[in-house]
Amino acid sequence: MYLIVLGSLLVSTLAVPSPQELSIKQMIDSEKKCLANYPPELKALLKEVKMKRAYPENPSNDFKCFMDCMGRELGIFDDQGNYHFEKLKAFTGMVASDSSVTADEIHQAVEACIKVDHELTCEKAHLYITCKQDKLGHAKLSDEMEAALNNH
Repeated sequence: MYLIVLGSLLVSTLAVPSPQELSIKQMIDSEKKCLANYPPELKALLKEVKMKRAYPENPSNDFKCFMDCMGRELGIFDDQGNYHFEKLKAFTGMVASDSSVTADEIHQAVEACIKVDHELTCEKAHLYITCKQDKLGHAKLSDEMEAALNNH
């Protein structure tokens, strides 16, 4: 459930965007900002991750730190690696399809996975993501997120 890895939806300036569109736009903006800090090879890996819809089996430290950067930019955890439980639940629910996971499953997965700890924030972000993938790997992406990944 690498779900944080993104796609693109255009947010119309003429219509009021939905919360999901704003969140997807925020993800796209965060991705661009975070990618600027890493070598070009990371962008190629990210493209492959999006195509396969799978978190890398043995990600590099750069990839782990990119995911940490994304989490900080999205406000789901802070610079010290502390998680924001309600934001994580809301984000996970926004990304996952309503029909593939229940709110209770999301709550339980986030609650279990925020307990992972590591002194390095990049490693902590990686452990959180792999934990959530283990618990919610069966989740289908929302239609909006699927479209975003296909267009970005």
